[in-house]
Amino acid sequence: MPSPGGAAGSVLALALAFPTAASASSGLPSDESVSAALNAELQAASAASGGTVTISDVTVDVSPELVSAAGSSDPDVIATYILDEAQNVAASRGAVAQFSAGTEARNLAPSSSAALRASKTQNYTADQLTALPSIGVAWVNQDMTVNFTGNTINSVTLNGNSYGTGISVFVYSHINTRLEYRLNRTCLFTIMKGTFSAIIKGSAVNFAAEVLAADGPRNGNMSDILYTSC
Repeated sequence: MPSPGGAAGSVLALALAFPTAASASSGLPSDESVSAALNAELQAASAASGGTVTISDVTVDVSPELVSAAGSSDPDVIATYILDEAQNVAASRGAVAQFSAGTEARNLAPSSSAALRASKTQNYTADQLTALPSIGVAWVNQDMTVNFTGNTINSVTLNGNSYGTGISVFVYSHINTRLEYRLNRTCLFTIMKGTFSAIIKGSAVNFAAEVLAADGPRNGNMSDILYTSC
């Protein structure tokens, strides 16, 4: 009959020979380090978008599958792999026509001078291409009803929540939408905030984004305009 000490020694030997899941995963980079690296890449992409997309609250739950697919435990390498993989998956789903839910309103013929002086109510969709290649070809949209006279916006009623369209590995979820009037109410900023979420190689990737759309009444109809002109 083995002694108690001998049994303990056997258990210790087995533990050393077959590491636990916790010790086996200790070679993974921390979630925080990969999240920080991904945040840096997304911030750079956001800056290149011209100021229409603001990124925050980036999180990555690092999985062994992700590290293996990236071929490295370096957080910067993993972050680059995440964005490349997201872009590749979006591209594999095919091209998407460059249109949005609000296009039909923007292509209307100019109204007469009498109509421009009258108050008008129009159903409209403010939308903005995310302009981040790693997300895919994706818009964030907000339906609304706008009342305006000439180039002046009188009132805006939001219809439902903001939503995403297009082709992307990321799924968009609404948080809130806020409105800002500019240039004596001739420009409307629609700031749509939501989360983008995806599972990439077994890892949950999430970040929040504020997406800015600029619109205003022009020639008798609501139309998108450059936000820098507001």
